[in-house]
Amino acid sequence: LLPFLLLLPLAHSSSPLHWGNPTTFTNWWWLVTAPIYRPNLFALPLDQYATRFLDWLPILLSQFSWLTLPLLLHALYHSPRHRQTFWLITTACAYLIYAFTYNTGDALVFTLPALLLFSILLKNSLNRLGTAVILLPILTVALNLPHFLITPSPTPRTLATNLLTTLPSNSILITSGDPAVYTLWYLHYIEQQRSDIIIVDQHLFAFDWYRSHIQQQYPTLIMSNVTNITVFQSQNNSRPICTVNNLLTQYQCQEI
Repeated sequence: LLPFLLLLPLAHSSSPLHWGNPTTFTNWWWLVTAPIYRPNLFALPLDQYATRFLDWLPILLSQFSWLTLPLLLHALYHSPRHRQTFWLITTACAYLIYAFTYNTGDALVFTLPALLLFSILLKNSLNRLGTAVILLPILTVALNLPHFLITPSPTPRTLATNLLTTLPSNSILITSGDPAVYTLWYLHYIEQQRSDIIIVDQHLFAFDWYRSHIQQQYPTLIMSNVTNITVFQSQNNSRPICTVNNLLTQYQCQEI
């Protein structure tokens, strides 16, 4: 729990990003209890269960090689006889239920703790293989090497860098969603690229703490009684205003 407690003193730093601005107990409690995400809990509609199951099953099974799956089944069959491993399996299943019923498009990432716990169960089965266990990492590399040899698509860094270098001077960049804003934040704040622009995320703009933080960083912006991103753009149109989509592949600007 220490990282949660550290949020209070860390929020008083000069960081350009303070998620939730947890400088007070009220803001801190809002952040750690995550009320904006609660509606997603156990909210997956029943008519989407079959689709999600069919989509997720091959992905989850692919996390283990064809040689490891029989070992995992063997471990699952014998482990419940031991109290410690019984609770380990129970916890892993609880993570799976939480992830499966979480109603967002990226809920699959919440299965990672379950996969880790299931991997721990393999210990006894892997011990039975002795020195032959070295075949598992070799097999994993062999099965996945062709995937890594494929010519990769442009990376988020490449897309974001190309975007930043072509933006008009002193512009306001309106982002839409995590993939765009996180990448641009890193290049802008950490690597100090394009310090002349202002990055504003239209989804975060709905939060008071975010608008307040933007105002503190850029006092020249007009933010009085502004709660709508469209109104914000119209009140600050003395600067070029650009918008970019989630994938950083297209953007458009309305220059002055």
